[in-house]
Amino acid sequence: MTVEIPAEFAQFVSGAVGRGDFRSESEVVGAALQLLRDRQRRLEELRNEVRPALDRLDRGEGILLDDAGLDEFFDGIESRGAAVWIENGWVCIRLEDDREIRFPAEKNRRLRAATRAQLANVELICGGTGLHWPDLDEDLSVFGIIEGRLGQP
Repeated sequence: MTVEIPAEFAQFVSGAVGRGDFRSESEVVGAALQLLRDRQRRLEELRNEVRPALDRLDRGEGILLDDAGLDEFFDGIESRGAAVWIENGWVCIRLEDDREIRFPAEKNRRLRAATRAQLANVELICGGTGLHWPDLDEDLSVFGIIEGRLGQP
């Protein structure tokens, strides 16, 4: 099989081989195709995960919320933070029901790169449903943290 590669990609491929990242142009193209195949598989997995919810919406089983409805929805969220602090590199949150959750700041890319002062400058936002680090432009939801979603690793 012969494939023509546009000049901008040919230069990229040559650079990758020249730096020693790959042994040959074929290896670069093979790695790119592997990434494309993995991406297509992941997209199909996501479509399969979302399909049941979309089917429910198509059947009219969803709910339409105006601003008041959204306020009521968020008022019903039980996992709200009452306090947040940093302790020995851990982000600590006391929930309104007095449970505490903690996670190592190093699990989040922006928090890992922060100075101690930047990390300590954290606040509860949105009625305790989120955390905000103004110096880092980083926000995390309390619910997401409980589910283990800690932002970019």
